[in-house]
Amino acid sequence: MVAPDEREFKVYDAGQVRDEIIMTSMRNSLRDLTNEETGQPFAEDEIQRATQPGSRFYIEADAIDSYGQAMQARALFLADQIDPRRATGSMLEDLHGRLWLGKDSKLAATGASGDVLAKGTPGAIFEGSTTIGDPNAVVGSGPNGLRYQVLQTELIGADGTAVLTIGGIDTGFATNQDPGVIIKWSDNVPLNGEPEAVIQETVGEPGVGLKGGFDIESASEFALRIEERIGDRPAAGNPPHVQVWAQQASGAVQRAFVYPTALHAGSVVVCILQRRNQNTTGGPLGRFPAAGVLTAVTSFLTPPNSPVFPQRAFVLILGPQSQPSDMVMRLAMNQGIGGGWADVTPWPAPEPLAGQTIEVVKISSITSQTLFKILTPLTLPGGAALLAGTSAPQIMVWNKDKSRFEKLSVAQIENTTPGVEMTVTLSEAPEKTLAVDDRISPFTDRLDIIAEAFEGFFDTLGPGELVDDNDLRAARAARQPFPSVKFPARAGVAVATTVVDALGGVASDATLPLISRTEPDIPGEIIDGPNQLTLGELNVYPL
Repeated sequence: MVAPDEREFKVYDAGQVRDEIIMTSMRNSLRDLTNEETGQPFAEDEIQRATQPGSRFYIEADAIDSYGQAMQARALFLADQIDPRRATGSMLEDLHGRLWLGKDSKLAATGASGDVLAKGTPGAIFEGSTTIGDPNAVVGSGPNGLRYQVLQTELIGADGTAVLTIGGIDTGFATNQDPGVIIKWSDNVPLNGEPEAVIQETVGEPGVGLKGGFDIESASEFALRIEERIGDRPAAGNPPHVQVWAQQASGAVQRAFVYPTALHAGSVVVCILQRRNQNTTGGPLGRFPAAGVLTAVTSFLTPPNSPVFPQRAFVLILGPQSQPSDMVMRLAMNQGIGGGWADVTPWPAPEPLAGQTIEVVKISSITSQTLFKILTPLTLPGGAALLAGTSAPQIMVWNKDKSRFEKLSVAQIENTTPGVEMTVTLSEAPEKTLAVDDRISPFTDRLDIIAEAFEGFFDTLGPGELVDDNDLRAARAARQPFPSVKFPARAGVAVATTVVDALGGVASDATLPLISRTEPDIPGEIIDGPNQLTLGELNVYPL
């Protein structure tokens, strides 16, 4: 959550009133008086002795200062309660929450959802329901005992399998599960169905199985939602009202983007973004809605069964389409130390070639997971033909599926064909499966901070428009909230500031010499949903 501005009234440190106000005033007063014993003005050494720590005047001034500190602490506490961003739990919920969002208005915990592969005799029916807790739906549980139900009725196909979408009956982050985990059916299992199903990988998100499970809304998230409610008043089905309804449908919804009359008069297109699980390993599609989130929002907002939308409205609920943006960034950090570039001479560190912005260093061919080649005109540090062991450059590879860097265990790097090709030998295979075109950068122990800063920047973006500016529908179907107000759709040099800020004093400057895409395209068909920029490939080099 964005840190609130500093308070607009003066706050005194302990002892500041005593020393700068009371004791200063006391000393000035003594300078205007005459010593009755000598008939002369008080000397400075006499004044200092009379007001030194431990003196009667000092003790009195210290007591006044201590009392003032206690009163100030009380005033600070009360002032904090006025601002939802600073308010404590009870004031946040019982005052601000009740006032702006209603009683007991924290978003409830949600259950994860996704696909499983079920097996059985062809034609076997797995009953589903979008109503969580429906007694007729097939129910199963994971290894931790948490329950899930089938959301849509499906038949086992001719090959004896069916892909079922399931959603959590139980809620919380623990309902998120990895691909390959077994779900054991317990209730309403068809007679010809096998008793187990296997969680499938989410399309476009390698390593992600069931997603969208969240614990109850945190205090900071709740405070931010109150602020949004204060700034964007929901009423009469306006876009802020649709945002409220979407979050009523599922606490996993971060934001609903509204495109009024995008299809025709009386139609509304709503694009959903999901909250990101902060304790996961990232990923460019972490904010794209899970199947169960879309199902819940669709059921709640789509007429004629919607309890909120008018009966004759045409409502289309969907998620955005990913458009990756590849980037190259140069960072000014110290070299050869922790907290900066690990090597004294970071490698690779390409310079722009004639007619090019900058060279992108990436894997050109792979022999095995411990042996690959880099196609590059770069030379090794010092012009060496081969560097091995502790002399070998420390490098890292970008994992675009997780939006994270991984350090490679380099055994040696050989300048196989000078000016053309490098051969890299690893002492052990990385966790990531290496592939052609994977991006290679010099290693820094700030790799996670850098990756998270990039991910955080893209998390501030929202989907683009559904129609072109030249389209007659552009004015009426413009995205709300407008990109110029909240969740901009464009990416650019602002990401450099984000990364430098995240690194604190480690990086003094950054540039963005290459970005493959700065804004999303207009979709070919509105029903495909708006495009949204996501983090693609990434290189970081010294500046």
